[in-house]
Amino acid sequence: MLSAPDKALLVKLFYTNEESATIALRIFRVQKNVKSGKGPLTPAGLLKLVKHFEETGKLEDRARADDHA
Repeated sequence: MLSAPDKALLVKLFYTNEESATIALRIFRVQKNVKSGKGPLTPAGLLKLVKHFEETGKLEDRARADDHA
């Protein structure tokens, strides 16, 4: 699971690299010293995170039904 600062970094990298999820993830993996292909997120997952950020202005995960127990 990604921390809030890591999510913020990924969104920033996405926007500063011509909205390329692949490049953003590659740079993130280099900065965080994560082996290629072993990152916590796929390009599709990053696009989903960015879409959620654009719609809500928030980086945290959506509330789940079992979180309210």
